Amino acid sequence: MAVKQTDQLFDIKAEGERKDFFWLMEQLLPPSDKIKGCELVFPDTVFFEKGKPKILIKSDKDLCLTSVKAPTKLSKENLQKEFPTLFRERKRDTIGIFR
Repeated sequence: MAVKQTDQLFDIKAEGERKDFFWLMEQLLPPSDKIKGCELVFPDTVFFEKGKPKILIKSDKDLCLTSVKAPTKLSKENLQKEFPTLFRERKRDTIGIFR
């Protein structure tokens, strides 16, 4: 099957909406703060849209997905400051088979 035919079949099955990795991760996030997200070991990841940070998705201490969407926390300066701190925290908090 040619790539063009495969893409057309994908568009029909997905009702014309592109469902990529970012879409999948959004579906695994909790719908509100009262519910925990999907339990998943996931590295702290920033998703960008048009060159600007859109969302930070990470696992909390219970390994449930959580997100940060606040523009002030997603600024370039804040991300450069926070990622080394997060790395040190993760290294200190690793448990079980991840030690």
